[in-house]
Amino acid sequence: MIPKKPKLAICFFGHLRTYKQTYQSFFENIIKPNEKEWDIDIFIHTWDEFEKSGFTWHNHFKELDRKKVEQKDIAEVESIYKPKKILVETLMQDIGLGISYPKVQELARIYAKEQNFEYDYTLVTRPDLYFYTALRLKLYIDFYEGNEDMKSVAGGGGYRKNISLPLTISLIECLLQTLDILTKQICFCLEILILCLFVSIQVF
Repeated sequence: MIPKKPKLAICFFGHLRTYKQTYQSFFENIIKPNEKEWDIDIFIHTWDEFEKSGFTWHNHFKELDRKKVEQKDIAEVESIYKPKKILVETLMQDIGLGISYPKVQELARIYAKEQNFEYDYTLVTRPDLYFYTALRLKLYIDFYEGNEDMKSVAGGGGYRKNISLPLTISLIECLLQTLDILTKQICFCLEILILCLFVSIQVF
């Protein structure tokens, strides 16, 4: 009997921004390396503008500022990602991180309840992140779950079994974040370097 694959919800939150330039890297470096080991569903919560200027650090693409997300854009997003659920709303305040982040995970919880199952893990990320290298989630999870002192570095959002890919991750940031831990666990130095390389992400 073939064992059932664990269920993974990948949750996209925030403005769509440059998803047209980044979605191929997502499928190449997130979906492709993990689809044999995981049963993957995708969920999206986003806003009806590609970008909102004035209150965001992400202001590299002025042509997207206040540009409306039209129905054809939503149809394209649905065609590319094939989400189980998608919610597009109007952002009524300056910053939407604290709204979009939990809402997309709520979409996953609602869908799981409708289908009468639970996700084993949730990966939270953004549609405008460009993934430069393949990220094998099992390696990431096994490393952190096997080392109690490392768990404070991984995850986020207060959700159980939640893998949160931050706004940006770099090798230097990972090393700085884990420096105090590495001084006590020098034997994990090589693994940390490898892991950081795997999850090195920059905003396109």
